[in-house]
Amino acid sequence: MEVFIVRDSMIFGKGIFGIFSTLEKAACFKEEFEKENKYFCEINKLKVIGTYEFPGNVFAAHTYDMLYDMHTLDGLYAEPELAFEAVGEKGLIFEFVIDIPDKKQIKVCG
Repeated sequence: MEVFIVRDSMIFGKGIFGIFSTLEKAACFKEEFEKENKYFCEINKLKVIGTYEFPGNVFAAHTYDMLYDMHTLDGLYAEPELAFEAVGEKGLIFEFVIDIPDKKQIKVCG
């Protein structure tokens, strides 16, 4: 499954703000979010790794980069176990409900 993410366009930015099923939904959210929060965002199309079943959640996995002491996006996963396996103990997982960006939750690794 392919989805559209709205993320911070800065190199060391704040990450993903929302995951959407269509480009139109992502563009609408991006426009409103930029007006309200003064962030510059970009829209990227990514594939969800694993077997996604609607209406399940998507897990954005971030690996820890010791050099910069920050987390960077590794990918999107359909199952939390796949996301945890991909990023390891120091990784960071965000659970998203597709098309509902306010439902984002942080999952702890390790």
